[in-house]
Amino acid sequence: MKIICTPLNWLSKEKPNVDFPNMLPEEAEFVGKLQYEGNPASTRSDAYYLSTNKAGTHWFLWNKWFDDSDDEMVYREEILCFCLRKEIDKKNAVFDLLKTYWEWENKNYGTSFSGAKITEAGLLVLNDFRDIAKSIEWV
Repeated sequence: MKIICTPLNWLSKEKPNVDFPNMLPEEAEFVGKLQYEGNPASTRSDAYYLSTNKAGTHWFLWNKWFDDSDDEMVYREEILCFCLRKEIDKKNAVFDLLKTYWEWENKNYGTSFSGAKITEAGLLVLNDFRDIAKSIEWV
């Protein structure tokens, strides 16, 4: 199964030929929420969601997060990675998509989710998040 994980601004660059949702669909399923300290001066909170596109051909892992980096202070939504839906069921899709995203962010930014606190469970429960974290070789 091929999972595509991309930089945060990737939609404005080389967009693959896929029917992407423009915004987080209302029927997206809540995966879980975690919080971790990126450095002593900041705390990050990520709320993950799983959706498909209108055609139902792909799974999309989303992040909904509170952006307090400027005066707007708003919630932002972004697609983190995606894969073909026909190749994988929902539970395995969310596990593999989240693992792939965490590996990508760790490799590109040095972020480690291994010490994150799970603040809400959804499609994934605490042990699922722990299993994903244990399966990654953190840099």
